[in-house]
Amino acid sequence: MIDFLINNLDFFLIFIIAVIASIIMARRGQIKKIKEIVLALCVNAEITYGGGTGAIKKASVIEAIYDILPGWAKIFISEKKISELVEE
Repeated sequence: MIDFLINNLDFFLIFIIAVIASIIMARRGQIKKIKEIVLALCVNAEITYGGGTGAIKKASVIEAIYDILPGWAKIFISEKKISELVEE
């Protein structure tokens, strides 16, 4: 077994690097899409709730984003990150 791993070490290293790169690229692509969705949801929350209701608007936007996100994206994008995007 160890001989097999040693002989195929290059393959395993390349595989691990490819997986990490895929995760990073997927996360970056999702963040861009989420920013567009956040902007639309923030505008909608502003129209719906009006002024002086910042906490309610933020909570409704975060909840809406989590409802929209696919399950696999929730693994890579934390609620803290979404909260930061909403603050931007």
